[in-house]
Amino acid sequence: MGILKKVGTCLSLFFISVFSHFRYTVCMKEKEEEFFV
Repeated sequence: MGILKKVGTCLSLFFISVFSHFRYTVCMKEKEEEFFV
């Protein structure tokens, strides 16, 4: 049970970091489009 909990925590942290990076990239793209237009 402890191993599963540890793996779940690692996976959730991994997905959170990937999601925040993706959101950050989309935000920067929108800002670049506003800047060029």
